[in-house]
Amino acid sequence: MRKSLAVLLTAALAMSVFAALPAEAKKKKKKKKKKPAVCAPYAPGGEGVGAETLVVTDTATAEAPLTQALTFDPYFLEGIDGAQPTQTVNVQVDSAAKTAGLYITFEFDSHRDYDLFARWPDGSEAASSHGFNPLIETQGQPEGVDQSNTATNHAGETTATSENIVGLTTPDCGGYTVQFYNYFGEGGDFEAKLWLGEGKEEPLAPGS
Repeated sequence: MRKSLAVLLTAALAMSVFAALPAEAKKKKKKKKKKPAVCAPYAPGGEGVGAETLVVTDTATAEAPLTQALTFDPYFLEGIDGAQPTQTVNVQVDSAAKTAGLYITFEFDSHRDYDLFARWPDGSEAASSHGFNPLIETQGQPEGVDQSNTATNHAGETTATSENIVGLTTPDCGGYTVQFYNYFGEGGDFEAKLWLGEGKEEPLAPGS
């Protein structure tokens, strides 16, 4: 009796092992998920060479943007004489999507004039926000009326106290050399905010 019971138990154990084998084989056959491709380092040109590269990912949002510290010397000549103080940083988009909208906001006090440009490696303009801020503050910005050269912005929005790149459509791993200028202001410490969102406007073609 004991011998028969032992034989039965051994047979049952063997059957359970064989039954588990196909399931284990299926698990092994499952393909591993591919890891997202890592962007190659951004290769800037011109004034971007040697500048810091800031990588903006999907974790940066309007509510929780990536920030970049900026420091300017004072300048009150509106570009008439000498070189206006400039801060340069390379910006690379690293998104899970094929393209993403790049947003940059640069805020300052009223009655000041600062500009913002996103450039290709050859130095040509991809996008810009460079209105004359004090004029917008004193006269307003009626719809359809070009106040203080804001009509020449591309993918940009000028306000009385900020310059903004708004939804610059950028491919994953693409990037720009971004420059901030002081044309009329006492300078000091500032902060740029960057994030990804909906793409709203394509950049200008390189060299244009």
